[in-house]
Amino acid sequence: MSLGEHLAQLLGGLSPLEPLDVSLEGARGTSLAADIVAAQPVPNVDLCEISGYAVKAAELVPGSELKVIDRVSPGAATSQPVYTGVCVAVYEGARLPGGADAVVPANDLEGVGATIRVDHPVAPGYGVTLMGSQAQAGSLLLAAGRTVDARAMGLLAAAGFPRLSVLPAPRVVVVTVGGDLVSLQVDTVAAGMRFDSAGVLLQATAAQAGAMASRVGPVPMSNREIREALEDQLIRADLVVVSGGSEASDPAVKNFLTTVGRVAYDEGSTSLGSFGYGDLGEDQIPVVALPEHPIRAAMLFNVIVVPMLRVMRGRGAQQPLTLTLGADVSRHPQSTTLLLAQITSEGVASPVLRTTPTVLDYASADAIIRILPGEGVMSKGSRIPAMRINEGDRDEV
Repeated sequence: MSLGEHLAQLLGGLSPLEPLDVSLEGARGTSLAADIVAAQPVPNVDLCEISGYAVKAAELVPGSELKVIDRVSPGAATSQPVYTGVCVAVYEGARLPGGADAVVPANDLEGVGATIRVDHPVAPGYGVTLMGSQAQAGSLLLAAGRTVDARAMGLLAAAGFPRLSVLPAPRVVVVTVGGDLVSLQVDTVAAGMRFDSAGVLLQATAAQAGAMASRVGPVPMSNREIREALEDQLIRADLVVVSGGSEASDPAVKNFLTTVGRVAYDEGSTSLGSFGYGDLGEDQIPVVALPEHPIRAAMLFNVIVVPMLRVMRGRGAQQPLTLTLGADVSRHPQSTTLLLAQITSEGVASPVLRTTPTVLDYASADAIIRILPGEGVMSKGSRIPAMRINEGDRDEV
């Protein structure tokens, strides 16, 4: 199967996580499970949007003199009504007094009993936010699937929503397996060993994509320890990602996943090597197996796992990013070539043509570009699909 067919099969078996009822503060970063409809008008009363004097605008002419009969601050439930020849001193955010339809601006407000002079009359509605002007009762405030960011939280707070039904952040556990890996906590690294950078990189990528991410490992290439490490995660994960789970050099993980779980492996749809996907355990927890090489794993994580997380979070697929290829690239007859690239200000993707990309390549890259299978060369200047790798809301390949 092609990469696109693998993705279609993988994503077709997923659905959004079960909604949770959470506090507004606890909803930050999640997705709304349902439309949010205003229960009451927003605002629910007419408000003074500036400080000044609440008046009947139609009765004003230059030089009108009005007696101040009340002084109203924000939060006051009632005030004296406005009628001919009088006004009410109001502060920004106060409820508009009955009978008034405008506010004459003023910085220093006179007290009750004083007489003010209006040199510049105002039109009806000036300085006023009318009840329901932002939203009527029953109107849509936010659609299902919207990320609860700071802007959404401000709107929901203003509309009086202390709790929400949301799709929770997927719990992703990254398990790294490899006999040559050591933890970052060790003081020295023996010859032939290397730090577990894949675990750190994949956990950070999952978190950047909106997941609640944790990591386990490095786990030695031992059948018993691999089994224990993976089985332990099934009670705490919505998705398990195994780096080192698709290596032909040591089939321990692959044997476990295909024997205990329902995992199929792709052996050549991309230039980045083999990957596997399926599910584990009675609860059929999705699992993705990636190469041990940290950059190959990270690139496949972006291409495969990030779209999975979008589905689990209830978010629709984004439109692909299209860039201009900045150099000739040889095409593979059967495999999709995935390359790191830097994006110029003109939207040109300058590809990293190294066979095995390095951590330095990845650190300086902006995107992953896709070169479809075929004969010959994809020419410089061609329009190609891509995805950004340095943003939380990515464009998908």
